[in-house]
Amino acid sequence: HGFSMLKEGIIYALNYLESNPSFSFRKFDLDNDGNLDGLGVLTSGYGAEYAGTDCEGAQNNYRIWSHKGAGLNWSSEERHGDDPINVNRYYVSSALRGKCGSDIVRMGVICHELGHYLGIPDLYDPNFIGVGIGAFDFMSQ
Repeated sequence: HGFSMLKEGIIYALNYLESNPSFSFRKFDLDNDGNLDGLGVLTSGYGAEYAGTDCEGAQNNYRIWSHKGAGLNWSSEERHGDDPINVNRYYVSSALRGKCGSDIVRMGVICHELGHYLGIPDLYDPNFIGVGIGAFDFMSQ
């Protein structure tokens, strides 16, 4: 399914970045706590949140839901006397909107998942009885 290889793919990308001798994860730990300050990932294709089959023939359970996640448990190697940087959390969104075509994802999806990464809860009614604050907040969509 869509999620089964996601973490492995993110770790592959982190290893690829680390293999570049001029790249340093240290630049992305501004508070010097040993953890990467943020990791946002855009996946190719359409998000699973768009139900049904996409124009490539993939049903939504074979695509990746936009979400905030954790459990990467990845650490960079020590370089030049620097301590390793740990990466555990991430947020992910699809790059394309809908189920067909080449429209890029709307910024609200990325902002919504970044909001979760920063600790902001959903502001919509999970029981779908009310409308919450509607279109006036990106955490309510």
